[in-house]
This record gives sequence, C-alpha cells and structure tokens, in this order.
Amino acid sequence: VHFEEAMFYRNYLENLIEHAGAIFLVLDRRSRIQLFNRYAEEKSGYRREEVIGRLAARLFVSADKREDYFRRMSDLIGSRVLTSFQGEFRTKSGRVRKTQFTLIPVVNAKGEVEQSILMGEDITDLKNLERQLVETGRLAALGQLAAAVAHDLNNPLSVMSAQMQLLSQEISADEGKMAQRVRK
Repeated sequence: VHFEEAMFYRNYLENLIEHAGAIFLVLDRRSRIQLFNRYAEEKSGYRREEVIGRLAARLFVSADKREDYFRRMSDLIGSRVLTSFQGEFRTKSGRVRKTQFTLIPVVNAKGEVEQSILMGEDITDLKNLERQLVETGRLAALGQLAAAVAHDLNNPLSVMSAQMQLLSQEISADEGKMAQRVRK
C-alpha cells in the first residue's frame, strides 16, 4: 500500500512539474541538469534530450556572466534556504530573457544539498512594459513642463504685444501728422 501511494504522489508531482506554466530545472550538485520540463523547452528552444546531463550555466548563462553565476549558485546552495532572485536566461537562439528565479535546495538525510530545483518565470515582457511606463511618465512630465514654460512665456509676450499695438497706433497717428506737414 505504501509503495502504491508513493508511486501515486511521484506521478502526481511529475505531472505537476511537467505541465506547470513555469520553467523547472532540477540540478545535481555540480549544476548538471537532471530534469527539464515542457515549459522550459518552449522558453529555451532546447529539447529535453539536448540538455539532460549538461551544465545549466553553459546553456543558459552568457559566457561573460558565468563566473558570477557559479559564485552566486554556490552561495545560494550553501545557504540551504529557498532563495528568489532575478537573472537572465539565454535561449538556444541567443536571445536573453529576464527571469525571476526561485532556487530550492533539496537536502538529504545528512543535511547536504543533494539537488537544487530551479523554478523560473519569464518576466521580459513585464520589464519592457515597466520601462515603457517609466518612459511614458517621463514624457508626460516633460509635456507638463513645456506647457508651464509656454504659459510663463506667454504672459510677458502678451504684455509686450499689447504695448507694441499701442506704440503702433501712436506711430500711425504721428505719421499722419507728418504726412500733412509734408503736403503743405
């Protein structure tokens, strides 16, 4: 009975992970991929067969950021606590996707980290929208500033325009008098 129940829960969890709407990778102690779900295939462009047994960093982390990745992973795994962080996820085509990761260390009976579960959510589109929203806010603020400057300039210009009209009327009156003198 216990064996059947254990198999039921194992299948249940495998199906849950396989069909989850998040990237799921299970990594061994050396950060080699042991499990790669369907969503990870969709987001990365890799097939499961291409990644199982390979170092996650070689596939998904840009070469110039791998040293930092290994240091961070070592620190996170060593802490033995669930940790969330933002990072980059490089696809097979080379595109870089911003990703919110959660790292879950799996500890054995001796208290050693045996595996790590790395869950990820692609937040690239969210970050792009956030950036556009900030840019729109900046443009709106710039528009308000321009309107205020235009208003502040219009006040003195209105006064100057009114004075010019008065001056123009006076000049026209003086020109009329001068024209009469010339005719005489």
